Amino acid sequence: MATARLGSIVSDIRGSVGDETYSRNQGGIYIRGRVTPTYTNTADQQAVRAAITALSQAWSSTLTDGQRDSWRTYAHSNPRPDAWGQLNLTNGYTAFIRHNATPYRDTSAIAFADAPTAAPLWQPTFTFTADSIANTITIALPILSYDPPPAGLRVYVFGGMPVTPGTNYFSGPWRYQGKNTFTGPWVLDPFTLAYNWPFTAGQKLFVSMQTQDTITGARSTRYVAQAIAS
Repeated sequence: MATARLGSIVSDIRGSVGDETYSRNQGGIYIRGRVTPTYTNTADQQAVRAAITALSQAWSSTLTDGQRDSWRTYAHSNPRPDAWGQLNLTNGYTAFIRHNATPYRDTSAIAFADAPTAAPLWQPTFTFTADSIANTITIALPILSYDPPPAGLRVYVFGGMPVTPGTNYFSGPWRYQGKNTFTGPWVLDPFTLAYNWPFTAGQKLFVSMQTQDTITGARSTRYVAQAIAS
Protein backbone atom coordinates (compact mmCIF):
# COMPACT_ATOMS: atom_id res chain seq x y z
CA MET A 1 0.00 0.00 0.00
CA ALA A 2 1.33 3.43 -0.90
CA THR A 3 1.69 6.20 1.67
CA ALA A 4 1.02 9.72 0.41
CA ARG A 5 1.97 13.03 1.98
CA LEU A 6 -0.68 15.63 1.23
CA GLY A 7 -0.53 19.40 0.90
CA SER A 8 -2.65 21.62 -1.32
CA ILE A 9 -1.69 18.94 -3.84
CA VAL A 10 0.06 15.60 -3.33
CA SER A 11 3.67 16.50 -2.51
CA ASP A 12 5.08 13.04 -1.86
CA ILE A 13 4.06 9.39 -2.22
CA ARG A 14 5.88 6.17 -1.34
CA GLY A 15 4.94 2.52 -1.83
CA SER A 16 2.71 0.63 -4.25
CA VAL A 17 -0.75 1.14 -5.67
CA GLY A 18 -2.00 -1.56 -8.03
CA ASP A 19 0.78 -2.40 -10.48
CA GLU A 20 2.79 0.77 -9.85
CA THR A 21 5.40 1.58 -7.20
CA TYR A 22 6.18 5.18 -6.24
CA SER A 23 9.52 6.36 -4.88
CA ARG A 24 11.89 9.33 -4.95
CA ASN A 25 15.51 9.94 -5.91
CA GLN A 26 17.58 13.08 -6.47
CA GLY A 27 15.52 13.83 -9.58
CA GLY A 28 12.23 13.76 -7.69
CA ILE A 29 9.28 11.38 -7.55
CA TYR A 30 9.28 8.50 -10.04
CA ILE A 31 7.05 5.53 -10.84
CA ARG A 32 8.09 2.02 -11.83
CA GLY A 33 6.31 -1.25 -12.36
CA ARG A 34 5.57 -3.15 -9.20
CA VAL A 35 7.86 -6.15 -8.74
CA THR A 36 6.49 -9.34 -7.21
CA PRO A 37 9.07 -10.76 -4.75
CA THR A 38 10.66 -14.02 -5.84
CA TYR A 39 11.84 -14.88 -2.32
CA THR A 40 8.54 -15.82 -0.72
CA ASN A 41 9.39 -18.58 1.77
CA THR A 42 13.02 -18.25 2.76
CA ALA A 43 14.45 -19.46 6.05
CA ASP A 44 14.71 -15.83 7.12
CA GLN A 45 11.02 -15.21 6.42
CA GLN A 46 10.07 -18.39 8.25
CA ALA A 47 12.07 -17.24 11.30
CA VAL A 48 10.34 -13.85 11.28
CA ARG A 49 6.88 -15.42 10.97
CA ALA A 50 7.61 -17.87 13.78
CA ALA A 51 8.77 -15.05 16.07
CA ILE A 52 5.74 -12.88 15.35
CA THR A 53 3.36 -15.81 15.85
CA ALA A 54 4.91 -16.75 19.19
CA LEU A 55 5.00 -13.14 20.42
CA SER A 56 1.42 -12.53 19.32
CA GLN A 57 0.30 -15.54 21.34
CA ALA A 58 2.38 -14.38 24.30
CA TRP A 59 0.73 -10.95 24.20
CA SER A 60 -2.68 -12.57 24.58
CA SER A 61 -1.92 -15.44 26.95
CA THR A 62 1.41 -14.88 28.76
CA LEU A 63 1.73 -11.18 29.53
CA THR A 64 -0.16 -9.81 32.51
CA ASP A 65 -2.58 -6.90 32.25
CA GLY A 66 0.04 -4.73 33.90
CA GLN A 67 2.68 -5.69 31.36
CA ARG A 68 0.35 -4.98 28.44
CA ASP A 69 -0.49 -1.61 29.99
CA SER A 70 3.23 -0.83 30.30
CA TRP A 71 3.64 -1.34 26.55
CA ARG A 72 0.61 0.82 25.79
CA THR A 73 2.05 3.61 27.94
CA TYR A 74 5.47 3.27 26.32
CA ALA A 75 4.04 3.34 22.80
CA HIS A 76 2.00 6.47 23.48
CA SER A 77 4.98 8.18 25.12
CA ASN A 78 7.44 7.41 22.33
CA PRO A 79 6.12 8.17 18.82
CA ARG A 80 8.15 6.80 15.91
CA PRO A 81 9.25 8.57 12.72
CA ASP A 82 7.59 7.64 9.44
CA ALA A 83 9.12 7.69 5.92
CA TRP A 84 9.30 11.51 6.05
CA GLY A 85 10.63 11.79 9.58
CA GLN A 86 7.30 12.83 11.08
CA LEU A 87 6.45 11.30 14.46
CA ASN A 88 3.44 8.98 14.70
CA LEU A 89 1.98 7.06 17.61
CA THR A 90 1.67 3.28 17.54
CA ASN A 91 0.00 0.82 19.93
CA GLY A 92 1.32 -1.35 22.76
CA TYR A 93 1.01 -4.62 20.86
CA THR A 94 3.11 -3.30 17.97
CA ALA A 95 5.74 -1.92 20.36
CA PHE A 96 5.97 -5.27 22.17
CA ILE A 97 6.44 -7.17 18.90
CA ARG A 98 8.95 -4.65 17.57
CA HIS A 99 11.16 -4.76 20.67
CA ASN A 100 11.14 -8.56 20.95
CA ALA A 101 11.07 -9.91 17.40
CA THR A 102 14.81 -9.91 16.67
CA PRO A 103 15.90 -11.09 20.15
CA TYR A 104 13.28 -13.85 19.96
CA ARG A 105 14.65 -15.24 16.72
CA ASP A 106 18.06 -15.55 18.43
CA THR A 107 16.90 -17.21 21.67
CA SER A 108 13.28 -18.38 21.15
CA ALA A 109 12.44 -16.54 24.36
CA ILE A 110 10.68 -13.30 25.24
CA ALA A 111 13.50 -10.93 26.14
CA PHE A 112 11.35 -8.02 27.33
CA ALA A 113 7.96 -8.82 28.84
CA ASP A 114 7.86 -5.38 30.42
CA ALA A 115 8.17 -2.20 28.38
CA PRO A 116 11.42 -0.24 28.72
CA THR A 117 11.50 2.42 31.39
CA ALA A 118 14.31 4.22 29.54
CA ALA A 119 13.88 6.43 26.49
CA PRO A 120 14.67 5.03 23.01
CA LEU A 121 18.36 4.88 22.13
CA TRP A 122 20.03 7.20 19.68
CA GLN A 123 19.98 6.08 16.07
CA PRO A 124 23.42 4.61 15.30
CA THR A 125 25.59 5.65 12.38
CA PHE A 126 28.15 3.37 10.78
CA THR A 127 30.04 2.54 7.61
CA PHE A 128 30.83 -0.80 6.03
CA THR A 129 32.78 -2.43 3.22
CA ALA A 130 31.67 -5.42 1.12
CA ASP A 131 33.99 -8.18 -0.15
CA SER A 132 32.50 -9.96 -3.17
CA ILE A 133 35.09 -12.76 -3.10
CA ALA A 134 34.31 -13.77 0.49
CA ASN A 135 30.67 -12.56 0.23
CA THR A 136 31.06 -10.74 3.54
CA ILE A 137 30.51 -7.26 4.95
CA THR A 138 32.80 -5.61 7.48
CA ILE A 139 31.24 -3.01 9.75
CA ALA A 140 32.86 -0.18 11.67
CA LEU A 141 30.83 0.01 14.85
CA PRO A 142 29.12 3.25 15.94
CA ILE A 143 31.14 3.81 19.10
CA LEU A 144 30.85 7.61 18.90
CA SER A 145 27.06 7.36 18.77
CA TYR A 146 27.03 6.30 22.44
CA ASP A 147 29.24 7.89 25.07
CA PRO A 148 29.68 5.63 26.89
CA PRO A 149 27.84 2.64 25.41
CA PRO A 150 25.48 0.91 27.87
CA ALA A 151 26.77 -2.41 29.19
CA GLY A 152 25.24 -5.10 27.02
CA LEU A 153 24.40 -2.75 24.15
CA ARG A 154 23.72 -4.94 21.11
CA VAL A 155 23.71 -4.07 17.43
CA TYR A 156 21.50 -5.97 15.01
CA VAL A 157 22.43 -5.90 11.32
CA PHE A 158 20.07 -6.34 8.37
CA GLY A 159 20.96 -6.37 4.69
CA GLY A 160 19.15 -5.93 1.41
CA MET A 161 19.54 -7.78 -1.88
CA PRO A 162 22.30 -6.36 -4.11
CA VAL A 163 21.22 -3.69 -6.58
CA THR A 164 22.73 -1.71 -9.44
CA PRO A 165 25.16 1.05 -8.40
CA GLY A 166 22.77 3.77 -9.61
CA THR A 167 20.11 2.80 -7.07
CA ASN A 168 19.76 5.46 -4.39
CA TYR A 169 16.84 4.17 -2.30
CA PHE A 170 16.05 0.72 -0.92
CA SER A 171 12.88 -0.22 0.96
CA GLY A 172 13.30 -3.99 1.29
CA PRO A 173 13.13 -6.87 1.65
CA TRP A 174 15.67 -6.97 4.47
CA ARG A 175 17.36 -10.09 5.81
CA TYR A 176 18.87 -10.48 9.24
CA GLN A 177 22.66 -10.74 8.98
CA GLY A 178 23.87 -11.02 12.57
CA LYS A 179 24.66 -9.12 15.76
CA ASN A 180 27.44 -7.83 17.99
CA THR A 181 27.44 -6.93 21.68
CA PHE A 182 29.31 -4.35 23.72
CA THR A 183 30.93 -6.09 26.69
CA GLY A 184 33.67 -3.70 27.60
CA PRO A 185 34.90 -3.19 24.29
CA TRP A 186 32.84 -4.41 21.37
CA VAL A 187 33.26 -8.06 20.54
CA LEU A 188 35.56 -7.59 17.53
CA ASP A 189 35.67 -4.04 16.15
CA PRO A 190 35.26 -3.78 13.23
CA PHE A 191 33.46 -7.08 12.74
CA THR A 192 32.72 -9.19 9.69
CA LEU A 193 29.53 -11.07 8.81
CA ALA A 194 28.73 -13.53 6.05
CA TYR A 195 26.17 -11.75 3.86
CA ASN A 196 22.79 -13.41 3.41
CA TRP A 197 22.54 -12.53 -0.30
CA PRO A 198 25.14 -13.41 -2.99
CA PHE A 199 26.67 -10.33 -4.62
CA THR A 200 29.37 -9.40 -7.12
CA ALA A 201 31.91 -6.58 -7.38
CA GLY A 202 30.37 -3.32 -8.51
CA GLN A 203 26.93 -3.99 -7.06
CA LYS A 204 25.55 -1.73 -4.34
CA LEU A 205 24.47 -3.03 -0.94
CA PHE A 206 22.16 -1.34 1.54
CA VAL A 207 22.73 -2.38 5.16
CA SER A 208 20.74 -1.22 8.18
CA MET A 209 21.69 -1.33 11.83
CA GLN A 210 19.58 -1.11 14.96
CA THR A 211 20.78 -1.04 18.56
CA GLN A 212 19.13 -2.36 21.70
CA ASP A 213 20.03 -2.25 25.38
CA THR A 214 19.82 -5.89 26.46
CA ILE A 215 19.19 -4.86 30.09
CA THR A 216 16.45 -2.24 29.78
CA GLY A 217 15.08 -3.23 26.36
CA ALA A 218 15.41 0.33 25.03
CA ARG A 219 16.06 0.32 21.29
CA SER A 220 16.79 2.67 18.44
CA THR A 221 15.35 3.27 15.03
CA ARG A 222 17.34 1.90 12.09
CA TYR A 223 20.16 3.69 10.34
CA VAL A 224 20.81 2.68 6.72
CA ALA A 225 24.23 2.81 5.07
CA GLN A 226 25.24 1.90 1.54
CA ALA A 227 28.46 0.80 -0.18
CA ILE A 228 29.69 -0.53 -3.53
CA ALA A 229 31.08 -4.05 -3.31
CA SER A 230 34.72 -4.60 -4.20
